[in-house]
Amino acid sequence: MAKSDHDPQQAAVYLMEKRALRGHFRHKCTLTLLRRWARRLCRLHQVPPVTVIVRAERGFGASYLNNRITLDPKCGRNMLSFAHELAHHVVAHRHPYAQDHGVTFMKWYACLLDHMRVLPLVGMLAICREYGIAIAPVTAVQRHPQLTHRSNTTWLSKNAP
Repeated sequence: MAKSDHDPQQAAVYLMEKRALRGHFRHKCTLTLLRRWARRLCRLHQVPPVTVIVRAERGFGASYLNNRITLDPKCGRNMLSFAHELAHHVVAHRHPYAQDHGVTFMKWYACLLDHMRVLPLVGMLAICREYGIAIAPVTAVQRHPQLTHRSNTTWLSKNAP
C-alpha cells in the first residue's frame, strides 16, 4: 500500500496550511506558552499530557511521536504547527485507528485552532471546503476552555463584555 493510500488527505492538508494559513507560520511563541496550552488542552480533552520540546528538525517544522511534540526553533515554534501536532496527539489517544490527516484529525485540528483563538471554526470549515478536505462533523462535545488572564490577551481585550 502506498503512503498516499494510507493518508490520502496529507498532501491537501499541507497545501492548505501552506497557502491559506501561511500568515500564522510567521509568529513565534515562547515554549512556556506552548507548554501551558498543551497542559490545558490535554486536560480539557481528557488525553494524557504531552511533552513539548524545541530541537532542530530535519525537513519538517514540527513532529509528533510517542507523546512528544518536537518543534524546530526556526520555523516550528508557532501556534499553527503546535496545533497540528497536538491534534495528532489527541487523535492518537481518542481515536487510535484514525488516519493521520483524515476526517477525525481535521475535526480536532479545527477545534484546537478555535480553542486557541487562532482561527474560528467556521473559518476552518470554509477553508477545508475550498481545498476539498473532508472533515468530520463537529459536535457540542468540543467546548471552549474558560477564558482567563493567561489566555490570549489581545482577544480578551477586544471581546470583553
